[in-house]
Amino acid sequence: MEIMATSVTPTQMIGGKTAGLMAVTLTQLGLWILTIGVGLAIALPFIEDAPVIRMPWGLLGMVLVYFLPAYGLLAGMMIAVGGAVDEARHGQAVSGPLTLPFVLPIMLMPVMLSNPGGAVAVALTLFPITSFLTVTLRMGLAQVPFWQMVASWALLAASAALAIWLAGRIFRLGMLRYGQRLELRQILAALRDERSAAVEA
Repeated sequence: MEIMATSVTPTQMIGGKTAGLMAVTLTQLGLWILTIGVGLAIALPFIEDAPVIRMPWGLLGMVLVYFLPAYGLLAGMMIAVGGAVDEARHGQAVSGPLTLPFVLPIMLMPVMLSNPGGAVAVALTLFPITSFLTVTLRMGLAQVPFWQMVASWALLAASAALAIWLAGRIFRLGMLRYGQRLELRQILAALRDERSAAVEA
């Protein structure tokens, strides 16, 4: 651990950790999809009047495109929480409320069903934390304007990169203050001092 911590930057370490977790998740999803596909291929010939199943490849591709940065954003947030707390129970207490906004589109599903192109749907589409689920739900209901999808994905990708960068800085600060719980003002002060040092250099 010491060799790793001294040979790579915090952002590289956290980025590698996020990429590894993402690869594991995608492998698991791929195995599930493969298992379902093989099962259907074997079972359908023996079922009379079996329905023709057409895969919505466009929707699945768009889900994957949004999933990657959304996962990076969530992973960055969770790693930042883990680097800021000194005990697992403190991290669990903070991570719960942080993940709640990710499922906000499901809670507001009735609003989007009544008006898929309304202000609420557009706001949730552009807000990075809710964009993944919102775009997925809206694509199943109506046509999502192209500019909204481009803008929401760009905001989501930028937020994911920022979250991973901040997680690296918080992780580094947490290692320097091992055993101490970091407060928000300490994190902001450390980031401000680091930015000032970079500007002076």
